This record gives sequence, C-alpha cells and structure tokens, in this order.
Amino acid sequence: MSPIDAHADGEGAADPSLRDRPIDLIDIARALGESSNIERLDGAAIRAWRDELTLIRESLSYALTILAADVAILSQSRSEGTTTGRDVVDELPGRLTSSPGEEQWSAEDLVDLEDLEVAFDEGLFARTDQLLRAHREMARVDLSSAGATANALALVEEQLAILTERHAAVDARLQQIRAVIIRRYRQAAAPARDRPA
Repeated sequence: MSPIDAHADGEGAADPSLRDRPIDLIDIARALGESSNIERLDGAAIRAWRDELTLIRESLSYALTILAADVAILSQSRSEGTTTGRDVVDELPGRLTSSPGEEQWSAEDLVDLEDLEVAFDEGLFARTDQLLRAHREMARVDLSSAGATANALALVEEQLAILTERHAAVDARLQQIRAVIIRRYRQAAAPARDRPA
C-alpha cells in the first residue's frame, strides 16, 4: 500500500494519512526507514515516498521557523534581563516586526499580497502540532523570570537541534529519490541499443 494512502493496522482499521493528522518523530523515522531501499521500489512507490517525504519536509521547515523565532525571543529576553512580564509582552510585536537595516512593509505591499491567490495548506498547522511541543511550553513561560526563560530556551534549542537533524535526513533522502527517478527516466528514454542487456 502506498505511504500516502491510509495505513492499515492489524485489525483492518485505517489510520489517516500524514496529510490529515499530526506528524511526530516516529512517523519521520518510519518514513526514512521504509524509504531507504529506493533502488528496489517501482515507479509508483518511489513517487509516493517522494510525496510523503516532501510533506514531512514542509512540516519540518515550518516547525524550524517557529522554533528559531522562539530561540531569538528567549535569547533576547534573557540577555536584556527585563524586569516585568508586561514589558516583555509589550515589546514583542516590535521585536518580531523590525530588524536593524530592514525596511518595514508599506500598506501598498500588504494590499499586493492580499491580491495574490496563493494556495495555503491549512492542514500544515495540524501536521506540525506534535513537532512544536517546545513552542507551546515557550508560550507559557514567564519571560521576566531568568530561570524559567533559561529552561524554556534549553528545551526549544534541544527540539530545534532534533528537528534540524531530521530535516537534513529527509532532504538527503529526497535528493536520493530524485536521482533515482532521473536515472530511470533517462534509461527509459535511451534508445534500445544504448540500454544495458
């Protein structure tokens, strides 16, 4: 059965595909393990693994972006030693929207963005829910407490390191799959006299 289709368990019930449920580290390990024998897979199976791993990579990329922003917020809060939680909360929008040397978006830019009809996958948020546990912890931390901020930062950095490693592994597997697909395409397109016997 294709990895994109429902996964059947021992009792015949079907779990939803990764597109319809949260992805966790076990799912990522399973996808990497089961797709490791790409040379033996037929065309449909290899394309199905490519699609599933692409979905995982998109989810990991989103999670890494969120966690990197959390690290920046926690690091800045910790280094500044802010005295009250209210001060930190009041300063966060400015921290997130301005960077030294960068121009701010104008009203015209925002209108232009609204005119674009970009397909947005709303399932992305549900798929990354399990990957962002550290983000949920960070959201509850008292940023005025140096100890709580340091603990939250350590947790987020640990999760960021794990997901960065998984992202690199998924990206490498996708490159392998791409190479196999291209090689097979070239072999199929080669004249009969050039094909190996």
